[in-house]
Amino acid sequence: DCEYNLIANLPYYVATNIIIKALFDKNCRTIIVMIQKEVSNKFSAKAHDKEFSSLSVITSHYAKAIFEVCKVPPSSFEPAPKVDSSVLKIVKKDYQNLPVLCMSAIKIEEIHQIISLTLGADDYYDKNNGLHVLILRIKNILNKTCVFKD
Repeated sequence: DCEYNLIANLPYYVATNIIIKALFDKNCRTIIVMIQKEVSNKFSAKAHDKEFSSLSVITSHYAKAIFEVCKVPPSSFEPAPKVDSSVLKIVKKDYQNLPVLCMSAIKIEEIHQIISLTLGADDYYDKNNGLHVLILRIKNILNKTCVFKD
């Protein structure tokens, strides 16, 4: 169980899965990766950005800092890809046991719930549920994680 930093030029088709596994790995401290710019934007998006997604929520839960180190244009490669790239740096938090409740105030597709829960969210709440349901879900998650007891 040694701590490590993940520094890689990841193949675009597996980048998301590798980054998520590194986020979940308690031994990984920092992630510096070159990935497709569009994917980088999803990992680093803030709540009101159009790219904000379940990847943004999961990353912000595990990271204390997320930022783009630099952009890498297609002309930097031979042959040139059809997409822009980005070097993304994620510095992880020192603690990993906080619960995650994903919430949505808009109508969402079931796939968004599936992705959030697959990526490690403890629960998913959307606008179709009332305030009492939200409070009970929060209490249940906190009780299960021993962060809060009645």
